[in-house]
Amino acid sequence: MAASPSGVALSSQLRSVLLEAAATGHCNLSHTGLASVPPQVFGIPNLRRLDLSGNELRHLPDRIGDLTSLEELWLAGNPLLELPDALGGLRSLRVLDLRRTRLRRVPNAVSRLPRLLVLDLAGTSLRGDFQAALQDGGPAALLGLLGREDERLELQQQLREALRRRVFVADADTEGGAAAIDALAEKVMAEFPVSAELRTVIRNAERIFADPLERANAAAARDRYIALSKDTKRRQLGAEAELVIKAAYFGRADREVLERAAESVVAAQPTLSDIQFFLAHAREVLPAEAADVDGATVAGACVALRRRLQAERESAIAGLVRALSAKYADREPAEVDRTGRAVASLVRKTDHLRSLTADVGTLFPDEFNSINPAKVVRALRALQREKGVE
Repeated sequence: MAASPSGVALSSQLRSVLLEAAATGHCNLSHTGLASVPPQVFGIPNLRRLDLSGNELRHLPDRIGDLTSLEELWLAGNPLLELPDALGGLRSLRVLDLRRTRLRRVPNAVSRLPRLLVLDLAGTSLRGDFQAALQDGGPAALLGLLGREDERLELQQQLREALRRRVFVADADTEGGAAAIDALAEKVMAEFPVSAELRTVIRNAERIFADPLERANAAAARDRYIALSKDTKRRQLGAEAELVIKAAYFGRADREVLERAAESVVAAQPTLSDIQFFLAHAREVLPAEAADVDGATVAGACVALRRRLQAERESAIAGLVRALSAKYADREPAEVDRTGRAVASLVRKTDHLRSLTADVGTLFPDEFNSINPAKVVRALRALQREKGVE
């Protein structure tokens, strides 16, 4: 449609276009010199395609979100500076053409368009990280970035609400207090870039922000978050330890004895990794009878077992290095040792390390410089599958 020479002519053209759009579900207002979207467009029922490309549009009204049946929106060639968040209401949208616009960012609401298949942003001056996402992974990567930003904005609002309504209630009613809360929220957002961590902070806001507002800070929040996380993990592992001990002495001790045994064992383990080691090796370190369970004794048994397993593994690594030294006798011992340990670091089980040593001639290449640790381990796993070894 050519640009109209007069407002009267445009009205005539517009009426014709609207009538056709009502009948077909397609509205073509491209290259008509529009500086704003005619409000009548938003009254077209079941509009599926809207072409506004090649006009003078700088903004879209929020009413664009009313077009819930819209499947295609063509906006190329407009001097658009921004898009409204209401765009997220276009749940049926499949095609969004934003070529050659002046957009520097895409609203996060775009990430909530469940059916979007085509997002064309050629010829735009997008923010650097938007451009990088688009170049590296295409529209899907950009939508992922927008989704993460949208999530962060939502979490920031939830954090502010938690601080105002649950923690610093009295301060929130003062002008200075409200500003201080917002400033604290900004710093906490920067301190917790991982959204899962931030959700934990919000859920436990009363415990994490225990200081008065004037002394509250993001670093202290991080310290309390770490302490809370360790405490939570320790309680979870304690519950697992109780289940393991109950299974070990099933039918041979009453509940109270087993609960005391679990409490004793967990209390004697100084770190979370120590508890996890116990869980992995409980049957090797627990005494025969539940009544004989003593936390300190079990902890000592864990230390002894850990040392024995470490010694066995170091012995297996030394065996691998010796086998490699024999195969690559022309190489410097230190060089062979580094390579052997690099391969061993990728093999979790000591038994598998011994298997690797036994098959050095098969699993390692003839040329030392061709050794690829990851490739060697993949070959080991393939060989073990052939032998039925887990």
